[in-house]
Amino acid sequence: MSSKSKRKKNKKQLCPPLTFLDKSIYILLLVFSFLAVHLLKYGFDDVRSVIAFNKPDTVAYESNASHLLALPFMLYLVISVWVIVITGWESKKPIFGSKKYQYGEYPYRKDCVPFFCQNKYIRKTPSQKKFTRIITSLWCVGLLLFACLIPFSLFGRDAMYRDDRIEKINFMNLTSETYTTDDFDHLIIKAQYVSQYRAADYWKYEITVVMKDGKDISFSNRDFDRRVSSKEDFCLDKMLEIKSLFDSEAITVIGVENLGKLADDLDLSEAQKAKLNRLFAQ
Repeated sequence: MSSKSKRKKNKKQLCPPLTFLDKSIYILLLVFSFLAVHLLKYGFDDVRSVIAFNKPDTVAYESNASHLLALPFMLYLVISVWVIVITGWESKKPIFGSKKYQYGEYPYRKDCVPFFCQNKYIRKTPSQKKFTRIITSLWCVGLLLFACLIPFSLFGRDAMYRDDRIEKINFMNLTSETYTTDDFDHLIIKAQYVSQYRAADYWKYEITVVMKDGKDISFSNRDFDRRVSSKEDFCLDKMLEIKSLFDSEAITVIGVENLGKLADDLDLSEAQKAKLNRLFAQ
């Protein structure tokens, strides 16, 4: 064993073992970091929905790649928590500690004291205090910089309106491209199963409008405004309306064999199943 490894091992041994409470807190911090990311994600999704459907006559929207701008902020928080937890666990840094140990006294290290207790054995020098302030300030600056990206992650989207117009809206909430029915060239209708790594799997149906300039924009049943009454009927009626704009040779249908599973998963009524079959009829 190298001298470096021995010093590291001895340094750990100079701290008493973590209490059950302290270990639980470290583990809960890790769990909370994951939960916080999911809560932030769902919160951002709700804000995007409010922004998108706040624009008059919007019937459906799909976020574009700009929503990834919120990812650095969430990763920054998670990594910060991981660093604190891993460092504290590895060095056996107590949080509340136990009364049966004399923290900071022989044979334990002087800096081995519970987080919420004042260390009477070690006084930080001015240079150490300055270094701590610099590190804290840099962390806060990083957090602020990444937080500044969040507003730009909320606006980018593709939106469909009641008059069948489709717009591409950038991260500044400004319309960058507008497509009317005259720009539509081809329609793809698809039913598919979506498997997710950390969320529930689901079935969905979607339409993809291919434009004359070669670009394509997709909207699934999950992209429509959930605030409207009979949302599934509204979605199917709108997709049937879009389908009626195309000649049969300009329509491609994929996944007809999945309609039974799709209807069961969405718990569609008989009338809704009939509309779904009409949408996928060739």
